[in-house]
Amino acid sequence: MGFACIGSGDEQRANGAACLSYVAPDRGGVRREPGLHAARKRDRNGRAANNVKGGTGVAVLLLPYLLAQPQAAVVNVSSGLAFVPRADTPTYSATKAAIHSYSISLRHQLRDTAVPVIEVAVATDLTAGQRDNPRAMPLEDFIRESMTLLAADPEAAEILVERVKALRTAEATGRFATVFDRVNPR
Repeated sequence: MGFACIGSGDEQRANGAACLSYVAPDRGGVRREPGLHAARKRDRNGRAANNVKGGTGVAVLLLPYLLAQPQAAVVNVSSGLAFVPRADTPTYSATKAAIHSYSISLRHQLRDTAVPVIEVAVATDLTAGQRDNPRAMPLEDFIRESMTLLAADPEAAEILVERVKALRTAEATGRFATVFDRVNPR
């Protein structure tokens, strides 16, 4: 959870504390899973529980606080892989799809409040082995583009950098199989 306040402490007190409260829960451990055999079942289940519960539990616990603030937001971190999964990271892809679904539901539940739910779909080089992947987006570029998009539309339901749009729209545009093959080369 974070607080972004505008102005100095004296200015905030004089102006009634111009602070934005937000919670950005993320628990996105990714690990390649070469096979779905029984020996890895416990590991997958633990990772799935951590990724989903970590991403949803913090928001739920802090919602009473956020709802009492003059300005607040829940920012959920999903991934382009929520829309088109990587076959070698099925648990990670599935948990990010769960965060996407959760964000839609929570946004609907909070529709009559002042707390928006913003989903940021990542497409960065943070995943193990991705720094050498020419298709992976450098973290600095991802942050810069995401912040530009958020500043341009602070009410946006989804923040989608250019690199993630093909994944996000693959099914709706009838390109799922093509994009899936690009994400999962044979």
